[in-house]
Amino acid sequence: MRRAIRMLVVGAGLLLVTASFVGCGSKDGKPAGPAGGGGAARIDLAKRHQTIFGFGCSSGWTSPTMDDSLADAFFTVDKGIGLSLLRMRIAPDGTSLELATARQAIARGASVWAAPWSPPAEWKDNRDVNNGGHLLREHRQDWADRLASFAKNAAAEGVPLIGLSAQNEPGYVTAWETCDWTPDSLAEFVRDYLGPTLMKQGLRVPIIAPETEGWNKFDDFAGALLADPAALGYVGPLATHSYKGSAHVPASVQTSGRQVWQTEYTDLRDATDTGMGSALNIAAHIHADLVHGNVSAWHHWQFVGASPYAYSGLAEGKDLTRRAWVIGNWSRFVRPGFVRVEATASPQPGVLVSAFCDSATGRLVIVLVNARDLDVRQTASIANGKLPTAFAVWTTSDTLALALSGRRPVPSDGTFTTTLPARSVTTLVSDLPGVEP
Repeated sequence: MRRAIRMLVVGAGLLLVTASFVGCGSKDGKPAGPAGGGGAARIDLAKRHQTIFGFGCSSGWTSPTMDDSLADAFFTVDKGIGLSLLRMRIAPDGTSLELATARQAIARGASVWAAPWSPPAEWKDNRDVNNGGHLLREHRQDWADRLASFAKNAAAEGVPLIGLSAQNEPGYVTAWETCDWTPDSLAEFVRDYLGPTLMKQGLRVPIIAPETEGWNKFDDFAGALLADPAALGYVGPLATHSYKGSAHVPASVQTSGRQVWQTEYTDLRDATDTGMGSALNIAAHIHADLVHGNVSAWHHWQFVGASPYAYSGLAEGKDLTRRAWVIGNWSRFVRPGFVRVEATASPQPGVLVSAFCDSATGRLVIVLVNARDLDVRQTASIANGKLPTAFAVWTTSDTLALALSGRRPVPSDGTFTTTLPARSVTTLVSDLPGVEP
């Protein structure tokens, strides 16, 4: 924080990825039953967007170890929310305390990547790992060597990395571990130091960059990388956090065909709320990043919250918070390799809709957010593709934690009406012969 889909290995071993229905609405007032009668939502199976790489979380600072039951809850689809990505912290001395957790994630099918927050104090112009400062030019190669060695040592410890960040939040300066970079200086570090060093050490690990603090700085930092073919040749996914600015797709990124990853967000506004209030804020950010930012991967900040945001994590003790279960409404069912398809993003006030399909199995997954304080009724339709016969309904709400709450048949014309509980996130998973919901 401010503290396998198909992969194509090309050139220097860089990772490149080849690659409605349901919504809800309501009327104001207090109807006798569920609110409804608003605009129908439409899922267009023929219009496809980004390929999903996965959903993840960071083990930085707070999760050096994790008991098996909690690891199951985070990384498995049969017992938990099915996260498929883990983001580790690289300390200034080039080590990590999180290798045990990373091995647990890998054992459950997840992939691991790592990010640094600051070089060591003696290599910076402010002589401090905190409060920003800049990496001294005479130590750029030293820092590149240390990061590459981390990747090599992690692999030797049973943690092969699928990516290595150049810098966490490069344009952000604050009292904890930070290092300040400009867009051009970060691109230069990737081009002249980190990329070549990884290559010389035989490490086929793509660089994940720029990991800006928000969408507000993403265009400038990503633009500098995209404008430098030599630097870009070492880069895999382009990345940002989503603390600031609005999710969007810069024209240069869209033209490049690069995946975009959202690599950190937590709810700072309602950090002490472990219930649906904070969870719905998380859900709105996931929806915006997926639908408006076209991100292929989405990451929460920490598994376990730390001061001053002690409850902002995905677990409190051994119990998952509602924000964790809400992430699971996507991560458990929208698996790596799924493709987002066109859906009416907000068919009615308080309702958000996103939809995904798996070309291999034909599975269709629809995620609906109802932020209203009352149940809402929604008409939905599916177009331009094979219709499922029914959906399994999985719900997270004030009373349900990613629970199988029923089944919904789909008429032969693909249009039907369903009810979404108040303050809930509902996932509809198409029933298919021989495919578990």
